[in-house]
Amino acid sequence: MTAVSEPCADEQVVVRDPRTGRVVGRYQAQSTAEVADVVAVARTASAWWGLQSFRYRREVLLTIKKTIARELDSFAGAISQETGKPDSDARLETILTVEYLDWAARNAERVLRPRKARVGVTVALQQISRHLHGISLGGVGVGYRPGYSIGHHHRLQ
Repeated sequence: MTAVSEPCADEQVVVRDPRTGRVVGRYQAQSTAEVADVVAVARTASAWWGLQSFRYRREVLLTIKKTIARELDSFAGAISQETGKPDSDARLETILTVEYLDWAARNAERVLRPRKARVGVTVALQQISRHLHGISLGGVGVGYRPGYSIGHHHRLQ
């Protein structure tokens, strides 16, 4: 087991461009309790998201997709700076995210709706249910540059 020390009150996480060593961001280090609070909020948000209609979730995902597509250069630049990936790789990663968001928005209902499943004889003899129920885990993993608000185009303070 690894011992974890709590950060000092003024401790920061410094993000550097691995290619140049230039500082591209500074963020306040979070204590274990602060991280636990953020995780609790995320779990609540995840449960709330899972209760929303497919139509609503589709609208939100398409809005996020449009924002990322519109700000493609900014997102790709942040990825490149923070990971050291070549610009072309970062752009491709951003484009693939846009494509995935589009697919998820348009196919979630079909993929998650309850449906009958074809099963083999062994499963049928075990009297296991042949119905699949897609479960929305409620999480939307959308990468964005820390400190920016999706859809509002301004730096958060």
